Amino acid sequence: MSKFMRNSSTLNGSIFFAALLSFTMGAGEAQAAGTFMGAWDLTGDGVAESVYNNLSSIEVRQSNGATRSYAITNAAWTLLTVADMDGTAGLELALNVGSSIKLITHRTGWVRDYFISSGSWVPLGYHDLNGDGATDIAVNTGPAVRIIKLKTDTVSDYAISNVSWAPIGFADTDGDGGIDIIVNNVRAVKIISDRTASSRDYAISSVNWAPLGIIDTDGKPGAEVVINNLSSVKIINDRTAYSRDYAISSGSWAPLGIIDTDGKPGAEVVINNLSSVKIIRNRDDSTKDYTVGSPSWSVQMIADLDGKAGNEIMLNLGTSTKTIYDASEQYY
Repeated sequence: MSKFMRNSSTLNGSIFFAALLSFTMGAGEAQAAGTFMGAWDLTGDGVAESVYNNLSSIEVRQSNGATRSYAITNAAWTLLTVADMDGTAGLELALNVGSSIKLITHRTGWVRDYFISSGSWVPLGYHDLNGDGATDIAVNTGPAVRIIKLKTDTVSDYAISNVSWAPIGFADTDGDGGIDIIVNNVRAVKIISDRTASSRDYAISSVNWAPLGIIDTDGKPGAEVVINNLSSVKIINDRTAYSRDYAISSGSWAPLGIIDTDGKPGAEVVINNLSSVKIIRNRDDSTKDYTVGSPSWSVQMIADLDGKAGNEIMLNLGTSTKTIYDASEQYY
């Protein structure tokens, strides 16, 4: 073998080693992308970007291979949600970074930190609270509900008087197009309307009350808050800033559902009143009792059984069944 051939063999071996090293380094670089978190359209072009957790940063990889990293100083961060928070095409990333919420708009490369609290705090939800087409963030800071609005780059606090308060839900209760926050304020229901930058308390007479639902019961804009007030069902109409109690004769009553039974706008509240089924029609402030006629009964189903507007209530009486047709006020 010639000297030239021996040198070529050595050279080829070096090239192979270099190629192997390059391949190994390439695999390492791919692994350095971190843990895959998900893929979302962050730029608004209809194509999803891949997002990776690199511990001290988030890396976003676009479909064309371009990458961008966003530094995170707190190692214990978590992803809260991915949503359109500025009202422009492209989703934002919302992160819990300890005492703050970090919002990343990858479309522009813009990052914003909103301080929450150096103590404990809990995210409540992500909704368009003021009806401007962008998702806002609601946070329980302890003494208040804090609302972060990226679209306007503003923060609002709504103080809660009772330290034992708890969220009930989110719904448009006043019919103005913004989602309101409904809070259990112990002896009251507090409704926060960020669209009007206001809140209102509705007193509850019972200590051990419980929410039954948030739903339209009168067929008009805005959902009502339905409360088990022990000796009554309280329905709060935030649109009119009015509440009404419907007395229940039995102390052992139980809710069966909130559903349209008469085929007219607004859902009815259906109650097991022991010897009867009571239907509350908040639309016209009326009630209807259907005497069951059996000491032991149960609901077999609540559904549209006749193909007409309104759901029927079929009862199992033990040896037979009977059905309430509330639209025509019949029971047979």
